[in-house]
Amino acid sequence: MVSIKVSSILRLNYSSGSFLREEKVSCGVDLATAIALRYGASEQDSEKVDERLRQVKKALNAPFIMMVGFDEVNKKISSFKSLEVVSLKNCKVSNAGAPHQLEEMCPNIRELDLSSNLLSKWEDVTAITRQLPGLISLDLSDNRLALPDDTQTQDKSNVSLTLEDINLNSTNHSWKNIVYCAQLWPNIQRLQVALNHISTLDTPPTNVLHNLRALDLTGNNIQYWSEVNKLGTLPLLQTLNLSSNKLCDITLPENNNLFSALKYLLLTNNCITEWSHINELEKLNLDELRIKSNPIKENNPEHWFEMMVAKIGSMKRLNGEVITREERLGAEYIYIRLFGQQWQTSKQDPDLKAKFLASHPRYQKLVSKHGEAELSEYKKANSKLESKLVLLEIRSASNPHVIKKKFPLTMTVQKVYNFAKRIFEFETLYLVPTKNKELRIPLDEQLRSLDFYSFEEGDIIFAE
Repeated sequence: MVSIKVSSILRLNYSSGSFLREEKVSCGVDLATAIALRYGASEQDSEKVDERLRQVKKALNAPFIMMVGFDEVNKKISSFKSLEVVSLKNCKVSNAGAPHQLEEMCPNIRELDLSSNLLSKWEDVTAITRQLPGLISLDLSDNRLALPDDTQTQDKSNVSLTLEDINLNSTNHSWKNIVYCAQLWPNIQRLQVALNHISTLDTPPTNVLHNLRALDLTGNNIQYWSEVNKLGTLPLLQTLNLSSNKLCDITLPENNNLFSALKYLLLTNNCITEWSHINELEKLNLDELRIKSNPIKENNPEHWFEMMVAKIGSMKRLNGEVITREERLGAEYIYIRLFGQQWQTSKQDPDLKAKFLASHPRYQKLVSKHGEAELSEYKKANSKLESKLVLLEIRSASNPHVIKKKFPLTMTVQKVYNFAKRIFEFETLYLVPTKNKELRIPLDEQLRSLDFYSFEEGDIIFAE
């Protein structure tokens, strides 16, 4: 691979080539040279500093002025052995250099960024890692590395036991190739393989990636969850980033034993459309889900948050926001109300009941937890909300005064908030249903109507 001194970006294409003038081609430098150029203090630099110091002395008419500490800083920069974090992005590194040169020059490197360089052979990578016994993190993104052969992967001296974090974004490797290379990093914990056009996955052998905690597959071409399930046997995998793929479904085995350690799942910018796919995530023990920019939000957008929270019982964060205890209770309560009429109807027919529970697998559990909604609480599609008034009580934690007033269900929370502010001092309003006074549902969407929160006659608005 070569670096070309032209302003336009050249893209790799295996079916075509270009003729170039020899003087336009740069074959790169070895790693030790790149470090010296990037972190070394040259004599020329020292001369420039001395000249600048002379100018400052002259300008201040202070011939005895001293730059305190500069020599110490300069010495530290020049001491390559002290380097622990090295960033050489776009430094035209093409090879490892002479044997043992790197380990003698800077053996204490722990984090090494070699992204966007000219590395083309995996043997150069192993030559680098062999000389850095404390290397923990390695960034090889935007390099085009030929696969190591079997001789290299079987050579134990090429195995890096300390490497925990590797970045192979935009390296044009398939998942199969990545798993093959992973034999060289048995203790890898974080693996980034974004933007590699990956569309199919394979289950890694039991001795490969068995210590992996976090996997980033952002920006690939994975369409079906059946491919994702092939990663389900990774025993320690906690974070899986599948953002910006083309996923259109989520399906897990009925008695799921996949992804036993998974806590954080990122599905932003995919093609998930059906609530049945969200139901599947209840089979995982997720703490956090990120699922922005999916068509699913267009399917019942008014109660999207409540549906997501009610369907995934273990979830503690949604799209980066903490789900409070009150928010969960409120979401589950609203969910029970929304589908209460369907539930009552389905109980009369075994087939209808089976179909309902297939669409709402947590519903029975939520009913056992909170109780069934009463007939008066069901949503009626043909009700005229404009003419529906409900008598509500407004109470405060800091004031014994109780306000009783009728409000139209079409009124926004914002208007109720403004009304209550005239009487009480508070930060938040809560709905306390008269039929379940243990619930406190935060009224945090002020542009929503009271009907959105399923207010009923006699319910309490609690100001706190």
